[in-house]
Amino acid sequence: MSGDNKNNSLIVQIISSVIIALLAGAAAPWWWQEIKAFFAGKSPEPSPIPTPTYTPQKTLINIAYRGDNFGCVLPIAINISGQSFYPQGNFSSIDNIDLGQQRYQITGQIHCQTIGSCQVYGEGVINVIPNNTYYVIWQKTSINQCTASLQ
Repeated sequence: MSGDNKNNSLIVQIISSVIIALLAGAAAPWWWQEIKAFFAGKSPEPSPIPTPTYTPQKTLINIAYRGDNFGCVLPIAINISGQSFYPQGNFSSIDNIDLGQQRYQITGQIHCQTIGSCQVYGEGVINVIPNNTYYVIWQKTSINQCTASLQ
């Protein structure tokens, strides 16, 4: 009989300790939310995981044209990863370009003293590396038509 009283007394002490801790609020045991969710039949709410923000790294690149034997000028527009610019002369520096694989597009005209003019178009992908130089390469494909690329 005295063993039953000791067991009952121990259970009462445990239950009363849990009730006091629950009433105290801030002192509730860490596992209370899990037990509460278990008896409610649902899993505990996961803590939100912060999403890291991605800021692309930017760099300066150079666009160069080595010239040709036909006395050509290239009033072209180059768009790299959504940023357009108009190279001036045979060497231009462009800042604030995203690093890595970037799509580009070249449009405009090429005017040559000896072989005439052509509309130019070209597109592709370049691997943007800090302070790298990319060369404009072009060729005439038909009457008044040319293609261009960056290498």
